[in-house]
Amino acid sequence: MAFPNRWKDLTGEGGFDAVVGNPPYVRQEKIKPIKPALEARYPAVHDGVADLYVYFFARALQSLRPGGRFAYVVNNKWLKADYAGNLRALLADADRAWLIAITDFGHAKAFFPGVDAFPSVVCVQKPDAGAPPETAQVAAIPRDLLTPEALTRQVAALRFPLPRAAFSRSAWVLEPPPVLALMAKLREGGVPLKD
Repeated sequence: MAFPNRWKDLTGEGGFDAVVGNPPYVRQEKIKPIKPALEARYPAVHDGVADLYVYFFARALQSLRPGGRFAYVVNNKWLKADYAGNLRALLADADRAWLIAITDFGHAKAFFPGVDAFPSVVCVQKPDAGAPPETAQVAAIPRDLLTPEALTRQVAALRFPLPRAAFSRSAWVLEPPPVLALMAKLREGGVPLKD
């Protein structure tokens, strides 16, 4: 095993203080031969049609010491795609992960001109003996407003705390609480178009 000095055993003792990365985006059709191994090693996030990057989230959590954090730049499809339901459930479970921050840049062509990219940045902490955070810092920056030269200021100005209760296995909607409350009210009182 690499970095043996960082591990006492594989039961959660030891591990890294931080993991930073940009997991590869490899469509599920291209990883068919290794899916049984991925399912066996990472059952918490496995889905038969998950992109490879989903498994990197589980590996990061395994690699951290309690209290350690990982931060990934990753495709934002995991926020809503059906194949990432298990991943979202893992990140929403305060016993297994503490969501610290998410910034969704949408269809951000300003970062990667000529590339069809949907970047997001996510930061997660492996639980320790303390209390889990009650909120995560969230920002969703529309692509038309994105200015890479002022990115730090933009994220700071547009972020807001979102309660842990807003995160579950279901698709994540990164909107301020008043918008979420309005959407819930509309769902309760309205009639869906399909009806």
